Amino acid sequence: MSGSKLQCANTTCLPFTTIIVPSIWECQKACLGDIYCRAASFHTSSTSCQLFADISDENDNMLADIDIITMIVVSGTRVPPGELYHATSGNKKSLLIFTIPLHNNKKWISESIDLHVKPHSNPTQHMVQFHEVNSQDTMKMILRIDVYQESYRVMLYSPFWILNYTNFKIEFEIDNEKTLIDIYDSPFFICTKKIDNSIFEKKSSIRLYNVDQEDSISHWSEKFSLYVFESTGMVNCKISHNKIYTICINITTTSSGLSKIIKLLPSMAIINKSSVELEIIETISGIEQNEWQLMKPEQIIPFWPCDMKEGIMNVRYSYSRMIPSSFMMNIKHRTLLRMNDEDYPVLHVQVSITDFFGIHIIFNDYKIGHAPILLINCLKNQEISYNQKDDTQIQILSSQHYVYYTWNNPFKPHKLLVSSNGQNKEIEFHPVCGYIENDIFYAVFHDGPQTVLIITDEKSIIKAVTDVC
Repeated sequence: MSGSKLQCANTTCLPFTTIIVPSIWECQKACLGDIYCRAASFHTSSTSCQLFADISDENDNMLADIDIITMIVVSGTRVPPGELYHATSGNKKSLLIFTIPLHNNKKWISESIDLHVKPHSNPTQHMVQFHEVNSQDTMKMILRIDVYQESYRVMLYSPFWILNYTNFKIEFEIDNEKTLIDIYDSPFFICTKKIDNSIFEKKSSIRLYNVDQEDSISHWSEKFSLYVFESTGMVNCKISHNKIYTICINITTTSSGLSKIIKLLPSMAIINKSSVELEIIETISGIEQNEWQLMKPEQIIPFWPCDMKEGIMNVRYSYSRMIPSSFMMNIKHRTLLRMNDEDYPVLHVQVSITDFFGIHIIFNDYKIGHAPILLINCLKNQEISYNQKDDTQIQILSSQHYVYYTWNNPFKPHKLLVSSNGQNKEIEFHPVCGYIENDIFYAVFHDGPQTVLIITDEKSIIKAVTDVC
């Protein structure tokens, strides 16, 4: 309240401290940073700041004084995101000050806003400057003010929310303004100097910082449009030795239409849904690239391959130094890897690829249905032999037995060679039926999530499990 000071009827409302500050903002900051402060008076001539802890009926205990600006903390005005708060305290001379208790592990306090001062560029929107309490960091947001009858409707928002899911610092450029986006779990708010709707028609670009564990900066990516309701795409950032980092850009619009949520994601993400710690590494022509990366259960990490065409992913348990299992990371597939471990003999891996969200590699513990095939030998007195195509390791399955089978080598053809009495049959794992020799039949069918290959000398069994014959 400009031109007013507190009138004390008793000694309990005397200031509990008086400090000298360079500006009214520092006086506001001192009061909002003290849990006992209920009001503050700033003396413009002496730049002294008085903090009060005990006041009552503050609007009636005011005296005119043109040298003093009094600020009163309104209790109970913590407003959760997206919710409406009805304020009845204060009067037409009140100033608004906003506090964000915790954002990116910091506390923020805004400079005061006078609702009667109308910005020239847009009368309904004010630029609000926030200061971090314990540093020189600043942050800008927009205060939209609409008048309904004799009441104000106030909305505080940021036009751009940036979520950085990579492991790099990223510089974000829009309308020739650059902002460095650190690695945080919460959004980073960006507000440009221009606060009209034309800002959404601009194009943006990004570049990476601290790439390859060096203090290096990538080239700027190609421009991408922000004038979309919802969009997903890829941009490339090239560093000095011509290595390219591909970043997925996901843009959505909030329900109010006032903000764009921009997610920056790696083009490849590794997800460990298994119950054990894993280690992963890329190899090219058998040579390890970089170092083994540790993955804890339920952890998601970005992965930047050196060569998507030739690179091979290797995985092992963190407690084991056995020969790791390998698989292609640039082809959409899922398989069960042999892990040479008694407690966890296999590990399920699924590689999913989309045009917009890149590649996700997901590791899982074994579950029913993960094995490529359940092989059942229903022959009464005859064993069968089987092996992966182009693989020399031949295995025997006794009569009236079954086995859950996975590939010895994920890089060789995913086909099974089955032999009986010297007769061979090459079988692919899609619904089909036929015969290995005149009186020995087979069928491939799905039993829930599990694919089954059954071999029998009874046609009635084949007819009972499949209708493709």
